[in-house]
Amino acid sequence: MQRYEHTYSLFRHVEFSLSDTIIEKGAVLELKYTHHLEACYCIEDKGQTRASDDDIWHALEPFTLYALDRHDRHVVRSAVADLRLVCVFNPPLSGREVHRQDGSYAPIGS
Repeated sequence: MQRYEHTYSLFRHVEFSLSDTIIEKGAVLELKYTHHLEACYCIEDKGQTRASDDDIWHALEPFTLYALDRHDRHVVRSAVADLRLVCVFNPPLSGREVHRQDGSYAPIGS
């Protein structure tokens, strides 16, 4: 089973959340944040990401940043070991979200 985990940092009166995200070695995740914008900064190991409708993979390694500013459906995969990303979400996540079947989180308040 592919899995990943988030550790959340929430700030009062700030319009974003910060999460320490670990994607297990060998995991391939297809995601789409319909109601959130996301930026991710790789801090540990290597992986790849691509837009779901594109065949070009982009390398993820420490000090790499990628941003999804159009609610892009995308794929992230880890490579050698667990991939660790620091992710920023707007609107903020609460830490109780669960990915729905389409890879997105439900809108806030639903």
